[in-house]
Formats: sequence, C-alpha cells, structure tokens
Amino acid sequence: MDIIGVVGGRSFKLLYPGIEISILQSFGEEQPAHFGAPNAMARPLKVEGFIGNTDEGGSCNVYELSMIPHCNGTHTETIEHIEKQAIFPFQCLNQPFYPGRVVTIPLTSDLELETYQGHGAGDVFITKKNLLKAGHWYSGFIEDGAVVIRTSPNLESKKTAKWDLTQPAPFFTEEAIQFLGELPFQHLIVDFPSLDRTHDEGRLKNHREFFKNPSRTVSEMAYVPDSAKDGNYFVSLQVPLLSLDAVPSRLVLYHAKEII
Repeated sequence: MDIIGVVGGRSFKLLYPGIEISILQSFGEEQPAHFGAPNAMARPLKVEGFIGNTDEGGSCNVYELSMIPHCNGTHTETIEHIEKQAIFPFQCLNQPFYPGRVVTIPLTSDLELETYQGHGAGDVFITKKNLLKAGHWYSGFIEDGAVVIRTSPNLESKKTAKWDLTQPAPFFTEEAIQFLGELPFQHLIVDFPSLDRTHDEGRLKNHREFFKNPSRTVSEMAYVPDSAKDGNYFVSLQVPLLSLDAVPSRLVLYHAKEII
C-alpha cells in the first residue's frame, strides 16, 4: 500500500520500512531512567486463587505495570505537565503522520555567550548557535509538523542511561528554546530527558517558553539511529488514550521521497 503525503503543494511518498526512534521498554532488563526514578516494573497479578504467570502455574499471563512515563523511557508530554489545562497527548495528536525533519546537533559544555539560569559545572547544552549551524529551519517541511533533534555524539548508551548518574542529561539554552519556539512546527522530539536542567529549582523556564503554544507536544528520551540521516521524513507519533500529562509513546520515521 502506498501512502502519499502533500506538503506545501508538493507530493511525497512514504518509504517503508519505518525507522523506530523510540526505546523498547524492557522489563527486568537494562532500561533508561531519569531524576533518580526506579525502573519500570511488570509483575504478575496475584489475587485469591489466581496468579497471572504461566511459569508459576497460572492459566494465562496477566501483568500489573508500574512506571513513571516522564522517567522510564520514550514519552510524549503536553502543556499539562506545567499547567492544569486538561490538554493530553492524544488530544494534540490527531494525524497518522506529520511532516518532519531530523537534525543532528552537537552538544557543548560552553554556553557560547548564551544563558541558562542556574546552570552548573559539568552541564552540557544545545545552543542556538549550533541549531543555526544545522540550517534548513525555513524549508517549509516542518510547518505544523515535527522537528526531531538527535544530539551528537550519538551514544548507544542513551538507550539505557541512568541520566545524570551514568551520563549528563543535556538541555537547551534559553536562546535555543526561544528560537525553536518561534518556528512553525508543533511537535518536538529529542533524545534526552528534559528541555530543562534536571535540577533547576522548579523553574522549568524552557518548558514554559515552548508551551506558549498550548497545542504543542514534546517527546523525550527517543533514540535516533545513525541510519536515519538528517533530512525530511514523515513521523508517526503514537500515544495511548490516557488522560495524563505524559504517556509512553512510540515514534517511527518514514523517508519522504518527492514525487516529481
């Protein structure tokens, strides 16, 4: 089956297979975590006369899940994270595919004349300067669509990092998030745990800046493999029907081939 998307009056074909950019949630194995949160867990349901585990003699497998979406893997959040507005991820994602662009941005420990209130030694940043170097922000392909930011170096350890324990969690400078906030896209995907510094005394200034547009979403703790070269894609953002500020999500890229 061919799927054709039209962006700015130009037609593009979605190419299969898709490229998975969400992290598999493995229970009982290595998994990422943030903010000192415990690992996500899955355990058999146990009630009188029943155990939901066939290995323990149960008739079927029935598992109870325990997880913190913000901290236990790839997740998507809305303005509900910082303000009570009853705007949930499933309400902001009403298309099967969004036009989007993958952009690789190098991390730096130098603020390069930019700012972030409360930054400290050992912090690493995504700066406006490095965003501008990447270019292609005004190509038209991201309008009302998605931006996928892959940070460099693109370490496989992102898939299992205990962020700020095994490796530092990067975040945007204030100038970088202001720049992104002025662009016409709706959905931001990043491969680190938060737009803001892990411990910023609750200011969440970058979140507040980005969510000035309350219809936006942010997906965090993705992993964009090197096989997904920088460029234009269609992005599938899949979320469950849960009335939460953040939910586990599945994110898939599809190459966009222009039809001439």
